[in-house]
Amino acid sequence: MSNKKAYFISDDKLNGFIESLNEKVPVYVPQRFDRADGTGIYTEYRPYGEGEVDLESRTLLSVKSIFLPQCEVILGFTTNEERVDVVSEAPSDERVLFSIRNCDFEAVRRLDLLFGWDYRDEFWFARRENTIIVVNICDSPLDDKCFCHWVGVDPVATELADCVMLRAEGGYIIWRISERGDVIIDVLDKVGADEVDVPEVEAKGFDNAIEVDGSHNALFEIFTDEIWKVLEPSCIGCGICTFVCPTCHCFEIQDEGSKRVRFWDYCTGYEFTRTEAHQPRPRQYQRYRQRVMHKYSYYPRRFGVVGCTGCGRCISACPQNVDIREDIVRLLKRAKVIK
Repeated sequence: MSNKKAYFISDDKLNGFIESLNEKVPVYVPQRFDRADGTGIYTEYRPYGEGEVDLESRTLLSVKSIFLPQCEVILGFTTNEERVDVVSEAPSDERVLFSIRNCDFEAVRRLDLLFGWDYRDEFWFARRENTIIVVNICDSPLDDKCFCHWVGVDPVATELADCVMLRAEGGYIIWRISERGDVIIDVLDKVGADEVDVPEVEAKGFDNAIEVDGSHNALFEIFTDEIWKVLEPSCIGCGICTFVCPTCHCFEIQDEGSKRVRFWDYCTGYEFTRTEAHQPRPRQYQRYRQRVMHKYSYYPRRFGVVGCTGCGRCISACPQNVDIREDIVRLLKRAKVIK
């Protein structure tokens, strides 16, 4: 055990702690609603809302929409007889993102590379800089869909969050990593959480990983291989995998009157990049290939990390039961990376 101090908050005090924290700064937390699929979503905490806090399950949607809303106005203008004024204001409100898993946190960090690449997206970074992040580390997989360890994500990483929490018997242990986490610790102290030592954490139960890191060039070499056509019948291009994914970031921009609006798009759909005169990917296998190659070849070739964090949401959500792990294994075998 280390000498650094942490706090234990019991399950029966958890909601009271979140309510007290929410009085100081808005809190986004996984909540379960009366949904047919029984899954939760990240949303702003409401003391008397219909949601039930659920910190144990994988949410249906990632935290992506908290930083990259599904639809947002990025530019507007006002006019009078003398001038035209352009309005483009990035959000500035502080908030706490409570209990996100390392797969989601790492996804946000990997998207930082993209949104700060050839053009700095001030809307993205304004939300990043104004968000206090509390990571709920996984000392064991949430279920058999998890494969973060395939793509270079440490499920028990603690270094880069503002605070870290870990499930313990009867509650959670929470400790501070950065100064931005002081607001969390202050509220824990006020609600009577017990002071404890920071635990040493080891990830257990994660199966042997297929080494995906470093395979991007091999996948690039089989871009024209017939195996992509073999995979085609599996994908129907519905796009649900891209909407639940924490790293899919394609968007479209459209002018609506005096507003310029950005909204999510998806690369597996027929309309993606289609023009009046040409459809660059007329077959579904080409569109599915685009998604796989973007994550596992193009992204690491440009940024040095895989554009996937192994959260498993696409596997859970796919109506065709496509398991991207199985497809990656088939592709790597075809590329002779694995046997």
